[in-house]
Amino acid sequence: MFLLKFLTHLYLAVTFLTRLPLPIIRRQLDQSLADSAYCFAIVGALIGALVAGFVWLLQVLGLTELTSAVLVVAFTALVTGALHEDGLADCCDGFGGGHNRERKLEIMKDSRIGTYGVLALVLGALLKVALLAPLMEGDLLPLALIVVAVHSLSRSSMPVLMAYTAPAKTSGVASKAGKVTVSNAGLGLGLSLLFIWISLGFGPALWASVLCFVVLTIWAWISQRQVGGHTGDTLGALQQIIEIALLALFTSYLGS
Repeated sequence: MFLLKFLTHLYLAVTFLTRLPLPIIRRQLDQSLADSAYCFAIVGALIGALVAGFVWLLQVLGLTELTSAVLVVAFTALVTGALHEDGLADCCDGFGGGHNRERKLEIMKDSRIGTYGVLALVLGALLKVALLAPLMEGDLLPLALIVVAVHSLSRSSMPVLMAYTAPAKTSGVASKAGKVTVSNAGLGLGLSLLFIWISLGFGPALWASVLCFVVLTIWAWISQRQVGGHTGDTLGALQQIIEIALLALFTSYLGS
């Protein structure tokens, strides 16, 4: 029974966070996403493993570090359907262009992208490429462990925001997902940090936890102030911010 429940939760998390070719049971997904939140860490690790495999292929082909970094960013967006990048762009458009809470939410819901959103996407992609390129110069194993850690921890951070803030609106993915419990969110976050501790050491795990706490606290305050809670877009933006911050942390840590 436990194994079946776990596999169901994992399946729902995979279909939500990736564009892997699996059939989507939309009704069940909407009802059970909050219960599946701890699996975000595992799905993030799966995404990281796919990216690491792609990096290995690029190394076999003998491409330059810069070219490989660009292709890795593109491959990641392909695997996830640019789900989180879309949230980052919508947040920047809404937070930057709206004069009140209702207008901000209206802009974030609009499928069109504005100047703030374009700028956020371009800067985010450039930062990822700039931070990944130096890592491409080293051995595959350390890079693979970092990539898995970054994708796992950045995604396991999202349920924490869901647990400690209320949905900003009554419609949308975030509100339909249900209430994420603190224990559920903590389990996923703990799994990600445990992996970092085992694979990269206590120091990186400690600094990664501090960084996530700081980013989560600031972003929760910003989201609450801007739109009164979390939305699917603020969750996606959080993932992108933490992903970039963790890449900067690990690049700096390895270079020191």
